[in-house]
Amino acid sequence: MVMIGMHRRAYPAILRSLVLTFSAARADAPPTVIEGWEAPPECPGGAAIERQVHEILVGSQLGAAGLSAQGVVTRASADRWRVDLTLRSAGWEARRTLGGPTCEAVSQAAALVIALSVNLEARAPLAEKPTVAVRETHQPPAPPSVSGPTASLGMAFDFGALPRGTLGLEGAFGWQVPHARFELAASYFVPRRGALSARSDVGATFHFASGNLRACYELTTAFLALGPCLDAGLTWTSATGFGPIATDRVSSIGLTAGGDVEARWLISRRLAPYVRLGGLLPLARPEFAVRGLGTGYRTTPVVLRGGGGIEMHVD
Repeated sequence: MVMIGMHRRAYPAILRSLVLTFSAARADAPPTVIEGWEAPPECPGGAAIERQVHEILVGSQLGAAGLSAQGVVTRASADRWRVDLTLRSAGWEARRTLGGPTCEAVSQAAALVIALSVNLEARAPLAEKPTVAVRETHQPPAPPSVSGPTASLGMAFDFGALPRGTLGLEGAFGWQVPHARFELAASYFVPRRGALSARSDVGATFHFASGNLRACYELTTAFLALGPCLDAGLTWTSATGFGPIATDRVSSIGLTAGGDVEARWLISRRLAPYVRLGGLLPLARPEFAVRGLGTGYRTTPVVLRGGGGIEMHVD
């Protein structure tokens, strides 16, 4: 009897729980999504599309998120149907056209599109929340050390010191300070042959080398160093005769002064490719002649010289 009494006293609480649950279910029921639906009699109507949308969204508890849909179903051909779908929400409107072999197929596709739109619209406020952006900062490579010893190796060219333009190897040792650099360089060039203008079978083979002291002022960025240089040099030229003459070997040492412009690409703290172009004025212009036949060659008043290579910082 005590057990029965306890169950009877619990009935009002159970009834209140059922009423509250039913009321909450009605309050949480998703509002109407389909505002207008036109379809032939043999096709699902707006109520059927509404049910399909709610079945797809069951358990999501997202509601309709203020979205509405309208659709017009038509037969495009004997075996082809289409639905022109219009979706509207606060601040936007979208139109879609779906096709299929039957009106049931295009209606089901429309219900799926509507349900997906409802779901995305309900979750849209989440995307509007401020987020912390993480930006990856790319720092430019540090330029080579602003002070310290350097060594370089490269190719050089010369037009004017020999009868024809020539290429050679150059190397240098230097010292770098902020906005300035000093170098002691040496170059050796490929020998060239020159003949007399009146006798092509008579002439000489010329060998040429030079040493240069260079001082440069530079404007430096994170990637590039560019500036003018002053150049003072010492040259050595040797000629060995050829042809039906009494051949002999003679040599000459001279001085040059000039300038150039040098650019270096600062790819790392230790390596910097460079290019250089400038001109030199020979302070003495050696003349090579064959006795009784005339002059073989004389250095031009201005010599064009440049080069390029790689510079290494050895700090």
